[in-house]
Amino acid sequence: MLLNKLLILFTFVSIHFIGISQKQFTIESSIDTIDFYDAIYDLQLKQDSVFYEDSLYLVRQTCSGEWGGSIWFKNKQTQIEYSCNATCPKSVNYYKGKYYVTTSLVHLVSSSEILEISQPDSMSVFEVSEMVATMRKHKIYSDGDFESISRQGALTLVDTTGALIVASFVQNDKFYHIVRDYNHLYLSEISNGKLSTIQKISEESMFNTELMKTEYGELVILFNSKYSKGYLKIEDSKIILKRFK
Repeated sequence: MLLNKLLILFTFVSIHFIGISQKQFTIESSIDTIDFYDAIYDLQLKQDSVFYEDSLYLVRQTCSGEWGGSIWFKNKQTQIEYSCNATCPKSVNYYKGKYYVTTSLVHLVSSSEILEISQPDSMSVFEVSEMVATMRKHKIYSDGDFESISRQGALTLVDTTGALIVASFVQNDKFYHIVRDYNHLYLSEISNGKLSTIQKISEESMFNTELMKTEYGELVILFNSKYSKGYLKIEDSKIILKRFK
């Protein structure tokens, strides 16, 4: 009962700062009766094991849930890997000369952050803590021991509780975010360090999400839970939301 009250309170706090502004996307929402997995196959999703990559860096992410997470930038020229705390990375976007890492954690009350990294090489080089327990001269590691706890070189732009950032993406030279609470789905931008809603996408939220891209580079968010299943696709200036019975 207490947890439900906290969820309602935190959701109210997270949504309270969101102000509706001019619409940017056409939203196409539908319910389909065809097989969910056949529809996913038709999307021609790209199977890519690399989290993010450009000409300078190869980027990976790790997540230990409530015990922490990290984003890792490996310099292709020097082969040195730099990291910072990020629980847990969902996407990396390069926008106007900087890297933006979006994190989300679904644990008790959901939370998200957006980190700005201007120079990945300014982040720290990870070292395992010396404060590791030992038993019979053998080191014992716990969940989170191999996650960075440093925020050197990273600036926190947004920190939300109760509202979860499902995905971030750059479209038409603007930086957008798909945000959900327990009941709704929104399209948002960052304004004065907070998420500002541009449009309400749906009166129904989405859970158990996975970010993918099509062979043409279009962002797709898959969702499949006991509540609903379907996908959201960003296609030029359209947001296509399909749910399946």
